[in-house]
Amino acid sequence: MSTHDKAAPVRTGTAARLSVQNWVHLILGGFIVVVCGCLVVGGLVLARMSDHTNDLVDRIQPARSVSFQLQNALLDQETGVRGFALTGDDSFLEPYEAGKAAERERLARTRELVGGQQPFAGDLDAIETAARQWRESKAEPLLQMVREQGPNEAGASAQLRSSKADFDLLRRAYGNQQNHLSEARDTVRAELNEARTTRDQVLFALVAVFVLTVVALSVLLHRV
Repeated sequence: MSTHDKAAPVRTGTAARLSVQNWVHLILGGFIVVVCGCLVVGGLVLARMSDHTNDLVDRIQPARSVSFQLQNALLDQETGVRGFALTGDDSFLEPYEAGKAAERERLARTRELVGGQQPFAGDLDAIETAARQWRESKAEPLLQMVREQGPNEAGASAQLRSSKADFDLLRRAYGNQQNHLSEARDTVRAELNEARTTRDQVLFALVAVFVLTVVALSVLLHRV
């Protein structure tokens, strides 16, 4: 047997080992690429989840809470006007004045939370304008009439009906604000749930690729 014939099997074995090594490198390289991709996507998803969570916890939910307090401040004013108009009792002016002060505070706080973002800023402008118009055109003239003429059930009832019509406009403005805040809350929650789903899918893909990589390497190494 010639020297050339004896060397042939050695070259064949070396080529086979190099082929397995190439496959190992290819599998590991692919695994690293997939892991890096999953890490990038996962990082973006986590950042988006953090933004949505902060938006919901730090802005929208507090704005809704303060908005409910604003509604109470407005209702206190209406209650005070109605009570004073029917009885002439000055004690009813306390919730009216307290309601005005609370309204200013709640409006300022809500503006801090929503900033200039629309439609929230526009809703606050509409509420502030409607409240001011109601006080100037209905509440204050009615209070002045009662101070000068005393309580008059017939006259007060007519004025209160007119006042209620204007106050209903204020209620609608407040209702629009609540609807917009609720829609924003629901939208952020939906986006947060979507981000969680994407995160879970990325984690599942990462685990699946890891398992496939281990299986592929085990098969290749078993054949060596």
